[in-house]
Amino acid sequence: RVPERAVHEYLDEMVTDLAIHGWDLATALHVDETIDPLTVDRLLIEWTGRAAELTPPLFGDPLPSESTDDPQTRLLAIFGRRA
Repeated sequence: RVPERAVHEYLDEMVTDLAIHGWDLATALHVDETIDPLTVDRLLIEWTGRAAELTPPLFGDPLPSESTDDPQTRLLAIFGRRA
């Protein structure tokens, strides 16, 4: 049996998967890698400070980022991606 959880937690997980793995695909295909800015903002709110919850192999170890980096770069760094 799958543990019950709030709908918003499941939706956050699905949006995270689509955004990050969509970026992976766009990068591999050499097409526009831009994640919707509102999605980036939402995911930064959700995941900033929670990198320890992310487990390999789906996500890499977090990378350092600077406060001066653009939001998408900061988000990708949380998930071990280098923009």
